[in-house]
Amino acid sequence: MGRYAERAEAAARLLRVADNLVDDHAARPGTTGHAAMLAILDAVTEVMSVHPGFVGDEGASRREDPLPHLRALTLDPRIVGSVAYSTHRAVIAAQAVRESLSLDTWLVMSRLERTLQHAVPQDDLQELLMETIEGLLALAGIGVESLIRDPAWAFADAGKRVERAQQTIRLLASVLAVERAPVVEGTTTESALLAAESVITYRRRLTSGLGGMSALQAAVDLLLRDVTNPRSVAFQVDRLVEDLELIDDEAALPAVREIAERIAGLDLDGLFADGRAPLAGSLSSLGTQLREVHRSVDAAYFRRKQAGRNVQWVQWNGGEESW
Repeated sequence: MGRYAERAEAAARLLRVADNLVDDHAARPGTTGHAAMLAILDAVTEVMSVHPGFVGDEGASRREDPLPHLRALTLDPRIVGSVAYSTHRAVIAAQAVRESLSLDTWLVMSRLERTLQHAVPQDDLQELLMETIEGLLALAGIGVESLIRDPAWAFADAGKRVERAQQTIRLLASVLAVERAPVVEGTTTESALLAAESVITYRRRLTSGLGGMSALQAAVDLLLRDVTNPRSVAFQVDRLVEDLELIDDEAALPAVREIAERIAGLDLDGLFADGRAPLAGSLSSLGTQLREVHRSVDAAYFRRKQAGRNVQWVQWNGGEESW
């Protein structure tokens, strides 16, 4: 449940940013705004894993008229990775652990499903995405304020943390780890920060001074290393350590602590010492480590019954998304 709800929120936020850029720049080919729009459309495809999407020859027609595909990625439950698909999977997951959830959960989920199922072509996509994000934020709030901090909660939160970390890594890799013209990069950087709900902090830090960092380094620092940013990769990994401590998983903890130490030790100057290759390589490696942690926990708790563990196994999408 935690992973699918987080996936739906991340997708909705990125689609909202993309839709704004399409509204502003789709009719202005050859401009810097149009180039930034195309870069974010590529990021939509990569972050949501909805290939071919806007990428390559198959995506050429969608790049010329992006809105229909953006709507489909919001509303079509048949597209694996769409907002509607991930929301529906979150509902199924919640039903499997109904006895562990607050009664308010169902009010929020019912509204979410109605928003996505009853939309019509005339509905404004921005408003639909805002309503969806509001519902997903309410769902996240219930998880924070209304659920007992027991191992069952820790599993749900761990899934959320892994998913948010992976989503942020993919966003960084597809937007900030790709070198572009400076005038385009300014827009794409702010777009990534908007999608990651971190642009206000970024702008405030730009105003107060960056302590020798470039604007791009400041963005990477905020989304990757900053343990005070609830949207950063470092923050998710620190929370994942706490979740695994609550679960008492001594097998996975060393690997997660190693990831946390590795992120803390990243050198921003080194990440940009040779173009974007060092940054791209570090992001790829971190993503691989997180996937290995996910597989380890999945194998330990969800693919076979464990004596003394009151954990229910739910099969997702071929058994790959069970927590």
